[in-house]
Amino acid sequence: MKAQARGEEELRPVLAAVPTIIGEQDPVKSAEVLVQQAEALAKRLVREGLRMAQVRDVFDELRQIESLWTRNPQNALRRLLLLRPKLRYRTVRVKELRSLAEVLEHAVEEVMRAETNEVKRERFRRLMEFAEAVVAYHKAYGGE
Repeated sequence: MKAQARGEEELRPVLAAVPTIIGEQDPVKSAEVLVQQAEALAKRLVREGLRMAQVRDVFDELRQIESLWTRNPQNALRRLLLLRPKLRYRTVRVKELRSLAEVLEHAVEEVMRAETNEVKRERFRRLMEFAEAVVAYHKAYGGE
């Protein structure tokens, strides 16, 4: 139980930074926080034993949504919302995915909080940058 509490405590700064990463008006500040928190999350994922294939599966799903956005923004938003239950389901099957899923669910909420589709698109772009950074750091820190 203590290990779980410590794990939740470690994840708290990443979760707290998501609104800055996704919604901050200052792009430099957003990027600085993004880099710092992507690295912290990736280190945690490696430590928890999350495999690169599992990270890539989630990232590939995000890439499909990104691709759909140019053709059909409403369907992309729909798929983005449906990503949340998919992540929950995957977490039940792959416990090591819990931290990544929790952060991404929070990021999806931040995207959806935007008032216009244009702002949602910009926030989704930042979510993608964050996901790319997590994948890169995960690999750099020995994610198999």
